[in-house]
Amino acid sequence: MPENSRLHAVMVPFPLQGCITPHLQLAQHLISSYDFFVTFVNTTYNHERLMGLQAAETRQLESSSRIKFVHVPDGLPEDDKQGVDLARFRAAMLALEPVFVDLFQQLLNESPVTCIIRDVYMPSAHKPATKLGIPVVGFSTMSAVTLWCLDHVETYFAEGLLPLPAASDHQLAKSLQQAQIDEEAAMREHPITCVPGVPPVVKVKHLPSAFLDNDVAVIKHFTQFQNPLMHDCDLVLLNTFEELEALVLEAMQAKGFNVCPVGPLLFSPSFNVDSAVAANSFISQTSSTLWLEDETSLVWLDQQKPSTVTFVSFGSIAKISIEQVWELAYGLEMSNQPFLWVIRPDLIRQEDSDSHAQFLTSFSSFVERIKGQALMVPWVPQMKVLSHPSISAFLTHCGWNSTLESISSGVPMLGWPFFSDQILNCQYITQVWKIGVDFERQSSGGLILREEISRKVRAMHEEVQEVNLLRTRAKELQKLAQRTHTKGGSSQMNMATFVEHIGAHLEAEDSVRGIGCSQ
Repeated sequence: MPENSRLHAVMVPFPLQGCITPHLQLAQHLISSYDFFVTFVNTTYNHERLMGLQAAETRQLESSSRIKFVHVPDGLPEDDKQGVDLARFRAAMLALEPVFVDLFQQLLNESPVTCIIRDVYMPSAHKPATKLGIPVVGFSTMSAVTLWCLDHVETYFAEGLLPLPAASDHQLAKSLQQAQIDEEAAMREHPITCVPGVPPVVKVKHLPSAFLDNDVAVIKHFTQFQNPLMHDCDLVLLNTFEELEALVLEAMQAKGFNVCPVGPLLFSPSFNVDSAVAANSFISQTSSTLWLEDETSLVWLDQQKPSTVTFVSFGSIAKISIEQVWELAYGLEMSNQPFLWVIRPDLIRQEDSDSHAQFLTSFSSFVERIKGQALMVPWVPQMKVLSHPSISAFLTHCGWNSTLESISSGVPMLGWPFFSDQILNCQYITQVWKIGVDFERQSSGGLILREEISRKVRAMHEEVQEVNLLRTRAKELQKLAQRTHTKGGSSQMNMATFVEHIGAHLEAEDSVRGIGCSQ
């Protein structure tokens, strides 16, 4: 650690792409604006991927002498390093506590540690830090409303909202089976009125699917590990901003939850709202991506007319069936609008090797046929794409990073959520912030048909009142997001308050508990 660095943060993200990126954005803010030294902890698998794909970028960061990348084993089998089996993934992360004991002690032996900033999904880093007397700061890479709803899992059971009725026994009379189906459907539509600050448009069906499926292991994880230890943090930083989630943040703080919104962290620390120029306003994501970015997409976008292209991306984890891929492909083609589609190598669910091989052959023909209308690539520099003037709409899985990126670029969304927080994010996008629309499915969890896709994509390019309101609202939220990290902005002030108080720990033996952020 450089001698002139007084503050040393050890950052421990949950080892998925969507968590690593905002942690590294936070690290760059702390380094650039507050003279922190950061030790950044990845799993060995992610560390090797990052150093292999982004060697130049990460070495440039390390050469600044303000950040050091270290790694720990994850204990996962070779066939599941990316969290496909989330239950096994969480269990493996919980088992890392002895690893963090050794790592934190080793780091303390080398230099003082001001604080551990750990993902709220990484409770295994909590006790090793507190036992060594190191303040623990939680960091949530989810929306505030998602974190708040997760924190109330026991309330849903106490209020009778969960568990949902068990699946019908096939031996029951059809009338009884239908009664159970109707009861479950009614319960899914019940508003969440037991969580302060959450509007009635949020219903039981918008909660994480693991809660709805009564997944005992996941519920135990939240009630016994994640939620209690999250409240034991000295402070919880949130990658959101006050103007976006004011009601929820006020409710959280009114209940004594010590949260501090410091987002959107994607803006460069030197960002100036008066002289912002598109992608130059944002932190480079190259140093945090675990996928090789294809920048030919930017050249292709330069050749398109302004506000004509639909950008399609489902993030780094979601998978879709071959049948749904065809519906999406034909729907996009039928829209007669240009589109840029990110198709990861592992996006398509492999039902069996024969059907997959047949699909690849047929899809290659489709790609050739529509090459005048579209470009398909495995990964893109997403912020550069979203801030490109040719982009008119973002067809997205509604992950929180993608949501913030779309808001910060002023781009309205077509919501296609899959699981986890995406369903709740989509509800806020469409019903609370009113900056997007979603798709109708054939049934719960069923197909989205090509006609529906084509209709919604075409509509996002029309000059009609409903769509114009979406565009206007998206631009309004963009301006609010941009102001947060300028001088006097809400997130800039909250970040400064956090740094001031965490720095005071170096000058006093007492705890940093009780830090407060403006609201």
